[in-house]
Amino acid sequence: TKIKLATLPKGELMVRHPHFTQPVFVRFPRPPVLAGPLGVQRFPPVSDVAFEEAVVRQLAALDRDTDPAKIKQAIAGHREEAIRRALLATKRTRPDNVLSFFSAALGPPVSRPRVGDSFAGGTLLKAVDDPYGT
Repeated sequence: TKIKLATLPKGELMVRHPHFTQPVFVRFPRPPVLAGPLGVQRFPPVSDVAFEEAVVRQLAALDRDTDPAKIKQAIAGHREEAIRRALLATKRTRPDNVLSFFSAALGPPVSRPRVGDSFAGGTLLKAVDDPYGT
């Protein structure tokens, strides 16, 4: 049994059972793994898509009636982290109206000042009780 166990082909398994004195060798109908390039040939890798399109695909998988243009309009102006959080909450909850739940979880878009804009609030005031005199 040791020699046979060491030379088992793929898909075979040795099982010991208390009612049998000899081990039982079981063969599965399919190999448990795809050897070599066979897995890549059978399941080719998916090409990368834009973040916006990936969000549309994931929400469309939850609700086929959702309009992709409305989803793109809802995520316009939002940060990627906020979109990811709202998408995860939507997938976790699986609501009846996917788009309205996603939009509510997303919240209003956050406007960020552009880099290079000057401070529009005027000059900063010095603290009155400044112990260092700066």
